[in-house]
Amino acid sequence: LGIALGSWWAYYELGWGGWWFWDPVENASFMPWLLGTALIHSLAVTEKRGAFRSWTVLLAIAAFSMSLLGTFLVRSGVITSVHAFATDPKRGLYIL
Repeated sequence: LGIALGSWWAYYELGWGGWWFWDPVENASFMPWLLGTALIHSLAVTEKRGAFRSWTVLLAIAAFSMSLLGTFLVRSGVITSVHAFATDPKRGLYIL
C-alpha cells in the first residue's frame, strides 16, 4: 500500500511524470515486498500440501535480510539517490 501510494503521490503531486524511476531507494523497498509476497504464497502451499518447507524458511530469511540491507543502504549515505537522507559522505564509513 505504501509503495503504491508513494508512486501515485510522486506522479500527481510532484509532477515527476512517472510512477517508478528505478531509484535505489525504491528498489530497496520493492525487494522485501516482493520476497514477502512470495513468502505468503509459499506459506499457503506449505500449509495446504506440506511442500516447499525449506523454500518458505529461505524466503523468510531473505525478506528479513533485504529489509536490513535496504535500511542500511538508505540511511547510511552509501548510495546516491533522490531519496537519500544522509548528507555527510563519511557517515556510511562509521556504519561499516
